[in-house]
Order: sequence, then structure tokens, then C-alpha cells
Amino acid sequence: MPVNDGSDGKVEVKINYNDDESMSFSCKSTKPLKKMFEAFHANLGVPSNTYRFRTTDDVAVQDDTTPKMLGFEFGADNELEAYVHQTGGGSESPPPDQDPDKKITIKVVYGNDESVMFSIKRTKPLAKMFEAFHKSLRAAPNTYRFSYDGTRILPEHTPKMVSLLSPVRSLFV
Repeated sequence: MPVNDGSDGKVEVKINYNDDESMSFSCKSTKPLKKMFEAFHANLGVPSNTYRFRTTDDVAVQDDTTPKMLGFEFGADNELEAYVHQTGGGSESPPPDQDPDKKITIKVVYGNDESVMFSIKRTKPLAKMFEAFHKSLRAAPNTYRFSYDGTRILPEHTPKMVSLLSPVRSLFV
């Protein structure tokens, strides 16, 4: 079996689960992680919706996320965490109106409860919104950092990647 030297565009991804266990996979950096997640569940012999995944920085990772989108590179410590998805206590059906081309409104809250509203497609990176926010305050780019539910949001993230899917969500700077 040939050794992965990175020339084929593949990266190694380690998934940590159950506090002290891990499983490693090799996948192309430009392909969605969905198949890797399915293989993870199959290797454990559990239904495919048992675990959810996040980065070690606590950012949710969706099935359509690619290793490249997460900044994973050949030879690096590319790790994800798997956690048991809680069921019950709520609706099992997905939220209505999940069209990826539909825009959502994001309210960016800053300062003394001041805010600016932006409309963005669910699948578009937040970089342009970040730029527009800085321009609206006449601030230098990257002056402010954005977070949602205590998790840092990066310009390459999309609303879908960080679960900003309801009609109006608030980000904080």
C-alpha cells in the first residue's frame, strides 16, 4: 500500500470520540466530509445520525464541509471531535425553509447594544459581511472579531457551517 505523501491532494483526519478513543481517515482536501462521517458511523456500527462533529476550536462541521474549508493540510494535526447528538426534547424535523439560496438576516451587535443588520445567503462565506461591517464603522479590516454562542466565527465560515439558519440571528463583536 503506498504511503500518503500529500501529492494526491489527500489529508489525514483524526476523529476523537468517547473522551479517549480516536479513528483516522484519509480523504481528499476538496471533497465534502460526508463520506468520512458515514464511514466513521459504519465502523462504530451505529446509525449515521448518532454523532455530530466539530473542530478542536468548537466550530460545528457539517456534511458538506471540506477539509480545505477547515484549513486542514497534509502533514498537519488535522483533528475533529465527535460528540453524541442529543435526540428528543424537540422537533426531529429540520427547520422549515432551508433553501440554500434563501437569504437570512444576521444582526451584528457591538458596543453598547448597537447593531447593524446584514442579509446573506446561507451558503456564502461571511467574509463580505465582515468587510461591510468594518466599512460601516469606518474601522480597519480585521479590527473586530465575531462570535456566535461563544464560538469564534471566521470569514471563510458560512451561516450554514455555524448553524446560523433561523431567519434572524445575532453575532457579537
